[in-house]
Amino acid sequence: MNAENGFIVHADSGRRIPFGDLVEDAMALPMPEEPALRPDSERTLTGHKVPRLDTPAKVTGKAVYGIDVEREGMLYGAVRLAPVFAADVGTFDESSVSGMPGVVAVVRVPRGVVVVADSWWQAKQAADALDITFTRTSADTLSTDEINAMLREGLDRTDVPITTLHGEAEATLSDDGQVVEAEYSVPLLTHASMEPINCTAESTEEQTELWLGTQGQDVVRMTLENAMEIPADRFLSTPPF
Repeated sequence: MNAENGFIVHADSGRRIPFGDLVEDAMALPMPEEPALRPDSERTLTGHKVPRLDTPAKVTGKAVYGIDVEREGMLYGAVRLAPVFAADVGTFDESSVSGMPGVVAVVRVPRGVVVVADSWWQAKQAADALDITFTRTSADTLSTDEINAMLREGLDRTDVPITTLHGEAEATLSDDGQVVEAEYSVPLLTHASMEPINCTAESTEEQTELWLGTQGQDVVRMTLENAMEIPADRFLSTPPF
């Protein structure tokens, strides 16, 4: 028998059983100390170049992203968020932008304010012009040097629990043998999305439909269920492509 594409296949008869149907039986089997691995020559994924099916559309500009969605009568929102994670909105003056072209509303949200307008450009221009202040925090002057110092201090601490222990590292390093040391560091890098973070929502009496790029679909769904009091069976989440 062989494992192929999520199935256990009987070589002689060709009968196929999904992995899922065998889970309970497999859990009752003893765990092998040295499981036999498939030979390299029989592997279909590891060791082989597998083409990305989405690459051509991305490099030619044909891919449809969340930000490409348009709905009839759609309004656009641009947000001004606190520049420091722990900060919040101190004050804001709605009248500073309410007279700008296309502006429909100015809405307070957690840690920021959203300007809603007839177009994205109008919303963004108004959000940038909004008279707003944010609360002060102890992290306002936090620098890369301070972060690096905290990380180094954490590495040198001895009052932390040990989760994994193999061998005798301290004894080995204290021997008279040669010790080679090297230090590597990298700056904080942004885990950025492929498009500006955005979301389009359309809500009716029957359902709410979303178009967005996210890796946390369930979190988004549950948050909106609670915020909008929409039962789970009336919430539809649609991927952009």
